[in-house]
Amino acid sequence: MSGAFVVPFCNRGTLKREYRNTKLSTVSKQYTGGLLAGTMYADRIGNVVSVNYTGDITRAPAGETTIATLDAPFRPMRRAIVASSRNSDYQITVFPDGRVALYNYGSAYSGTSICRFGFTYLTDSSF
Repeated sequence: MSGAFVVPFCNRGTLKREYRNTKLSTVSKQYTGGLLAGTMYADRIGNVVSVNYTGDITRAPAGETTIATLDAPFRPMRRAIVASSRNSDYQITVFPDGRVALYNYGSAYSGTSICRFGFTYLTDSSF
């Protein structure tokens, strides 16, 4: 799947604008299941990855738990702490092996709790 990215440029210092289309590869993936009560979306355009989740977390144990594993095209170059949910004890970390981990600093929850996050980073893997 590919998309078009329009890049304006000036021709030899004139005010006339010309446009050139540069094709950037794009890929998208949806992740569900496990502790995710909704769908986590991962989108990649070129080497930029954006991951968003607007659902809830169910049955979050205390400590670290893997909530998803990103496929190779979406894996970051380095480990990053990418989000901490407001008004909760959760922290989201993404690892170079593709693991997306939730760390619950509080007590284990047996029900559903709010956990919304979004993050953008660069990757160097090809697809």
